[in-house]
Amino acid sequence: MSLSKVAYRASESEEKAASEPRALFIAVGFTLLVYFAARLAIAGLVAAPGLAPAGYAALLAAAAVFSGLRYDERATFARRFGRAAGVFLALYFLSEPFTIPPAGVGPGHPAVLLQHAGRWIGVALGVLAWRRPAALFAGAFTLWLLRDLNGAVTGFYFSILDIRNVAEVLAFVSVGICCVGMMQSNAKLRAFSGIDAATGERAMLIAIAIGVGGHLGNYFYSAIAKLLLDGGPLSWIFDNRL
Repeated sequence: MSLSKVAYRASESEEKAASEPRALFIAVGFTLLVYFAARLAIAGLVAAPGLAPAGYAALLAAAAVFSGLRYDERATFARRFGRAAGVFLALYFLSEPFTIPPAGVGPGHPAVLLQHAGRWIGVALGVLAWRRPAALFAGAFTLWLLRDLNGAVTGFYFSILDIRNVAEVLAFVSVGICCVGMMQSNAKLRAFSGIDAATGERAMLIAIAIGVGGHLGNYFYSAIAKLLLDGGPLSWIFDNRL
């Protein structure tokens, strides 16, 4: 091999190493942007539950932007995570009836109708998530929205802590898989970001690490809060009235 070829390959490797942090930054930034936009949209729909069906349709339309992506084209760990999450969503929607008393809005309210129909939409999305990351995106935010609407539907405080953290993890990771997949498959985004297959895998792994790390962090701070209760560090065990 000539010295010129060695020098060229060395230069190419250096250029690739220099562009990788930028590609990862763009991928994670894109993921955070889409995730927080969807999160703010859900908060707005919960504040104005009468708009929930229309807002949910917009959310499904946003997820449909990524409908061309397939798990077969993603890294093995992302494919396994996404498919396992899809199975969880399908089973959860099948087992959770979402039938709560609509004391706060009335039985014919749009939010109530959405909860009834959304459950079966969620089942279908969970099944579709076996092959399409976009279905996991839509299914995770469906779960999040339907559970967050409970307070507006009932008219009183309704804890969603039993499932909210799980929904957040699935939502964030699904957004990460979709955003990185879009950056890899779209020629303009790929050229702008400089992302390649290896960097895309790292970006998806970072998304999973952030999602799971945030979930575990919630447990950590929940444990700290329980130890600091006024009744003493064991009051959450021996004095639990719930």
